[in-house]
Amino acid sequence: MGLFDRWTDPVAKAERLTAKAFGQLNAQDPEKALKTALDLRQLGRHEAYLIEADAHDMLGATDTAVSVLKAGLLQHPKVAALWLKLGKLHAESGQFEPAFAAFDEAAGCDDGDLPDLHYQRAIAFLMQGDFGACLAAAASVETESQIVRLETDALRVDAHCGLGQWDAAIAVAEAHLALKPDEDEAQHALGLILSGMAQALWRGRQDQDGAILRAVAAVDFSRSLQAPFRLIREFRNETATDAFLGELTLEGLWKEPFAGQKYRSGFYRQFEVVARNAEEAMAFARTFLPVEIHGSLRCEAWAPAAAAPAELLGVYGFTGYLFFGS
Repeated sequence: MGLFDRWTDPVAKAERLTAKAFGQLNAQDPEKALKTALDLRQLGRHEAYLIEADAHDMLGATDTAVSVLKAGLLQHPKVAALWLKLGKLHAESGQFEPAFAAFDEAAGCDDGDLPDLHYQRAIAFLMQGDFGACLAAAASVETESQIVRLETDALRVDAHCGLGQWDAAIAVAEAHLALKPDEDEAQHALGLILSGMAQALWRGRQDQDGAILRAVAAVDFSRSLQAPFRLIREFRNETATDAFLGELTLEGLWKEPFAGQKYRSGFYRQFEVVARNAEEAMAFARTFLPVEIHGSLRCEAWAPAAAAPAELLGVYGFTGYLFFGS
């Protein structure tokens, strides 16, 4: 096929438009993705409906996304991906009966992605609070993908915790303790696993030190997680009438020189903290920093922003490291 043919061939054109639209979604630009999806609709491609549904969902218009998928299924009733997306949206809205009905339809399609189907069912069961069914569905997920394996085991940890099977949750998590994945999705999934392990260590074994260790590791992998921060704050379980929510900026030296460097690099890191003063804020922040660098830490700035007498003392979040020098 020549260059002109590749440019005008409908299949090749559809592949280009699909890649373009998903790129726009990944760039958090749903409006552009919707425009690209219109061109795909004219080519009669089912991917148009998936892209439109994702874009509307990203814009917070879940009902519109569901309507788009139903319209797509009138044109493409045997495309499993459309049924899976419909089931997922129903489950996220708490509509479990239509969600499982959609998953059943996906199972009857010839192009069904069985690992993803079982995974989506497991998520829906977990949302529904049917932890035993979640474990059964998760056990059916067979995949070569590290990300999917980690995401599935995160569901298993949560389901075991939901059943009060603390040792089982810990056992699932322990299989991944040596992992240091590079992909963001894998890191987030591992963070979820370690967060669940921290809960299990505390609820099941009253192992506060172990729980803190795993909670800190969880947010090192995924700073967006809130459960590990909350667990550590609950250990202290203290409020103060003179506490403030503020931003703490710490400066320090890293543990060792980076590759190719003679001296240790300095760094800044910011923390969102509820504390009474800078010294207390630093004490809370140290929990989330390697012990080897504690001696080099100094408070670059403490900026109280709002009174927080009803909030638990402790760390609520932090940024990544900003390194400088060598």
